[in-house]
Amino acid sequence: MKQSSDDKLEISSNDLENVMVGWTHGVVTTADLSPYYRNMNFTSNFAKSSYGAGTTYMAHKIKFSLGSEHSIEGKFYDLEMQIIYIAKNPQNGHMYSTISVLFNRTNYQKLEHKQENAIDDFFTSLELKKVTEANKNSVPLNHTAQKVKIGSLMKNLNLKRRWIYAGSTT
Repeated sequence: MKQSSDDKLEISSNDLENVMVGWTHGVVTTADLSPYYRNMNFTSNFAKSSYGAGTTYMAHKIKFSLGSEHSIEGKFYDLEMQIIYIAKNPQNGHMYSTISVLFNRTNYQKLEHKQENAIDDFFTSLELKKVTEANKNSVPLNHTAQKVKIGSLMKNLNLKRRWIYAGSTT
């Protein structure tokens, strides 16, 4: 894993304020983003220059893991959100790209008020309290968060501080 170059990553995330996320168990869940794929794309030249992959990707699905699957320099995080994208024009066998966002509840940088609000709105809409409560009580969960606000969160991400690696979509 290496820290990315200064490649400009552009994410469009229009109309992504009402994504449905179904929680069937509290550790990992996925949501289909294909109805929104035209509204949530990203372009990057880094994948092309580093791996010979395409430059444009369309949103396919989103996956949440309570307790991150990935680590940075050996550190795991409280929550990981993986957005899996499909290449618009696959090249050299590279069909997918994933953007993972790692969240830490206790060790985070100070943000502007607008960014804090976007993150708070995202977590409120994700309805994680129901998930963590069900986990704590070992209660099966079948719950759908109806209006997860992914678009506002994506617009407020720090896209310059990211790590890149070639691997599988897990």
